[in-house]
Amino acid sequence: MGDREATTAYGTDGHGTLPRDDTATTQRNDPSRKQRPAARPRSALARERVLTAAESMLDEAGYANLTMEGVAHRSGVAKSTIYRSWPSKTALVSEVLRRRTVSTSAPDTGDARADLIGFLAVNLRNYAAQDPAVLLPAFWDALGDAEHRRELRAHVLDPRRKTGRALLGKLIDVGVLPASTDIDLLLDMWAGFAMYRFGLREKRVTVGDIAALVDLVLTGTVPVKGTHR
Repeated sequence: MGDREATTAYGTDGHGTLPRDDTATTQRNDPSRKQRPAARPRSALARERVLTAAESMLDEAGYANLTMEGVAHRSGVAKSTIYRSWPSKTALVSEVLRRRTVSTSAPDTGDARADLIGFLAVNLRNYAAQDPAVLLPAFWDALGDAEHRRELRAHVLDPRRKTGRALLGKLIDVGVLPASTDIDLLLDMWAGFAMYRFGLREKRVTVGDIAALVDLVLTGTVPVKGTHR
C-alpha cells in the first residue's frame, strides 16, 4: 500500500437583555391558572441509590451473586420500583457497565493510524476497567434471552460501535480504506480480541499490541512476535 505516511495521512484541502414579559409574570401569579405538577427529585435520587447499590454489590460479589432483592435491600428502594426502570438484572447491570464506560467521539487528528490507535486504546481501556466476573457472566446470561441481549447492546456495545463505524467510514471516504471494507467484521474482530484477552486470558494489552492490530488493517502487516511491546 506504499509507505505508511502516504497510506495513513488523510485530510481535506481546507475548502443584550431580554425584554421583560409581564404577561408571563401575571400568569404565574394567577391562582386560577392550573399549575404543572412539581418535578419529583426523589425519583432521580432513588435511581442513583439503586445504581450505586448495584455497582458496589457487583464489585463485592460479582454478577452471579447480585440479586434484585439484594439491591432493593441495600438501596432502600422497593423492588417493584426497581423493576419499573430495569425489568431484569441484566438491564440493571448493563446500565452500571455503561456508567463505567468512557465515551469519546471519533478521533480526528489527520493521521489515520494515530486515530485508529486512539480509538482502540479507549475501547480496550473500557474492557480492561470491567471485572471479568461481571462482564463475562453478563454476556453469557444474555445469550439465552433476546431482551437481555438488546439491553447489553444498547447500553454497552452500540455506543462503542457507533464511534468505530464513524471513524472507519471516514477512512473509507478519504480513500485510506477500500470502499469494500467490512466495517462490522473489523469491529467484531477488535471486540473479540478485547473480550478474549481481558476476560479469559487476563493479560494486559500494550500500545504495541494495539498498533499491531491497526497495522494489520492498514498495511496488511502480520504481527511479529517480540516487536509489539
